[in-house]
Amino acid sequence: MDLTACFGGGLPVLIAGDLNTRHVDWNWRLNTRWAKIVRDYADENSCLIFGQESPNTKPYHPPVSPDVLDIMLTKNISFSVYLTSYFALSLDQLPVFSDISCR
Repeated sequence: MDLTACFGGGLPVLIAGDLNTRHVDWNWRLNTRWAKIVRDYADENSCLIFGQESPNTKPYHPPVSPDVLDIMLTKNISFSVYLTSYFALSLDQLPVFSDISCR
């Protein structure tokens, strides 16, 4: 993914999903190369990264630190952004809903 092509046009941008970006800042146990690229780009280009507070995997296995899989990147969005996991489904990876308060 060319992050400059996605975020460089000056328009509001929102990218969300399981982007295979594993980083300790997003409650992962390790950092991957792609996560470092995304994190560094966000820091250098005024992008915001959102991750839900609770891990979205189940069942929870106490001896293992759980991981958050889904994140959202935004740029030039002036609205409040919230991510929540939906626990009512019986999947091993919980769906994550994004809620953006806008006019």
